[in-house]
Amino acid sequence: MAGEVFSNLITSVNPKVMNSGSRGGCKIDRIILHHNATTNKDVAMNTWLVGGAAGTSAHYEITPTEIIGCVGEQYAAWHAGGTGPADPPKISNPNYRSIGIENVNSTGAPSWSLDPRTITNCARLVADICKRYGIPCDRQHVLGHNEVTATACPGGMNVNEVVRLAQTYMANSGASNPKIVKSKYSQYSTASIQDNGKYTKAPAGLGVQAHMSGKGWRKWVGSGELAGSTGKSTTLEAVIVTINGDLKAVEGAIHVASKGWISCAGTFGTTGQKLQIEAIKLKLAKKYDQGKTDIVYRVHQSSIGWSAWVKNGQQAGITGKTKGIEAIQVKLIDRK
Repeated sequence: MAGEVFSNLITSVNPKVMNSGSRGGCKIDRIILHHNATTNKDVAMNTWLVGGAAGTSAHYEITPTEIIGCVGEQYAAWHAGGTGPADPPKISNPNYRSIGIENVNSTGAPSWSLDPRTITNCARLVADICKRYGIPCDRQHVLGHNEVTATACPGGMNVNEVVRLAQTYMANSGASNPKIVKSKYSQYSTASIQDNGKYTKAPAGLGVQAHMSGKGWRKWVGSGELAGSTGKSTTLEAVIVTINGDLKAVEGAIHVASKGWISCAGTFGTTGQKLQIEAIKLKLAKKYDQGKTDIVYRVHQSSIGWSAWVKNGQQAGITGKTKGIEAIQVKLIDRK
């Protein structure tokens, strides 16, 4: 991991490790605006830390005098995925395809106002992101959180005003290059993922880690070992599969109720959104697929039991029955 990607407008980077995940190959084509619902920026940002109860995060925090980088743009932040099946997002894969910008409030409830300088800084950042990614700076692509899921966010923010100002900045500025900063994860392996609130190194060879509903991230397991549990009515919300810590080694897709199939790489699924995985497809990325090795896997679903072993992109798990995966086994087998 070379570093985290941020706008060159940032005034600082929050050094704390925050919730994030793979974009699953999705192109960034939306910006989603939020308010903190607090007048204290640190209170807001501290709710985004791994292991926290909120299960949320954002790419940027904006104040009247600051643009703070929180989650690198190459990662998905957890800011607009909804609260579960009863709150389905109005656009597909919102976290995978968007950059989330949080803004501190200048007053509390009920108005939740924002300082005009915060609005200005937000608009400058929106303009920069739109230019760098070729995103149209309009109301179809720059959205308030309440236009994506059922929420009162972004409070007192006037999104139309932010877009109007951003269009002005775009017209009067040239293209910029992003700022690459040292990764917060550099002290760990490429795939250092939360293990019960702490970051741990992925094992050598094949590594699998499961995120279980109500339990969080569990310990890493190796080839052929069980990730998750059976018979405890606890389903998997996310699975990470690596080879020697490389998050780009395994690709594929997951099937989630109300969302359908979602393409993924490295990290399969979401956390903090109460969305269980019903089925999964895994395959080796091109650089690992030399025609000599199969990736073989099977899943255990509640009230169904173990699936047959499948391999190389085939589907494991049954869809359409709202039966979540409770456990998974993955192994690499040399072809004879």
